Amino acid sequence: AAAPSAPVSETKEQRAFRVITEITREVVPGLEAHRFQATDRMGDLGANSVDRFEIGMLAMERLGVEVSRPELADAQSIGALAQL
Repeated sequence: AAAPSAPVSETKEQRAFRVITEITREVVPGLEAHRFQATDRMGDLGANSVDRFEIGMLAMERLGVEVSRPELADAQSIGALAQL
């Protein structure tokens, strides 16, 4: 399926949230129909520590940002990761 196009008025944090949820769907099985919320915890979605690291690294690459490993490790929810 084609990725949805980004809304024109999307904020930096909204874009990060969208990219992170797209990557999470790619990395963690069974989330195709999940309606992501900023409060969703990565572990509750079935992402182990390796998955969380992969999601963070792919998000940084796609968003063109750099976040330290400790900050990445501390971000436990989708919303916290999007705020980095």
